[in-house]
Amino acid sequence: MGRTPVSGSVPSHGLSTLGAVSETERVRWEARYRDQGRRLTEPTGFVVEAVSRIEPIGTALDLAGGAGRNAIWLAAHGWTVTLVDVSPTALDLASIAAAEAGVELETQAVDLDDAAPVGGPWDLVVIAHYLNRELLERVATMVRPGGHLVVTHPTIHNLERNERPPKDHLLQPGELPGLLAGLHVVAQFEGWTPEDRHEAQIVARRPG
Repeated sequence: MGRTPVSGSVPSHGLSTLGAVSETERVRWEARYRDQGRRLTEPTGFVVEAVSRIEPIGTALDLAGGAGRNAIWLAAHGWTVTLVDVSPTALDLASIAAAEAGVELETQAVDLDDAAPVGGPWDLVVIAHYLNRELLERVATMVRPGGHLVVTHPTIHNLERNERPPKDHLLQPGELPGLLAGLHVVAQFEGWTPEDRHEAQIVARRPG
């Protein structure tokens, strides 16, 4: 993995809306994406590094993927991508950017606290900078046997250098592997990244 392992109205493409989306969360994220647009456009470095080593290319699910920074990169590299987020505005922005990049995305507006994405299982599931422990404990059911999960998220040590995310949105040291029931950890890292964030990063595989 390149690191020392440790044991208006805008069109949308294929958008469906599911689940009882938390109004507070949806309003907050809708306001953020309306005000800031696609603030982050480059894919997450760890996602690029990890996925570049995964074969064969197939179907991919990007959970809580916002405006598509990782989903568009995945689609541009041959994956058939489903992008899921709580914010319809973020998904609209992703669909527009995908069209401009000449790729296609399926998008689903889903509150992942209350509902699961439609479809699957997928050959690859990506979760970058979104913490939902209950989701992690059942994510194996979204991964096709033989498929992979790629996760990266800050730990509590990140507060030593960064004010955000807040404490209740951070992993405890060494916590992530224990949340991934039914998956075999292929590679993992926990420490400071080149982006100066303290993160837990894992590539896991579903046996089969």
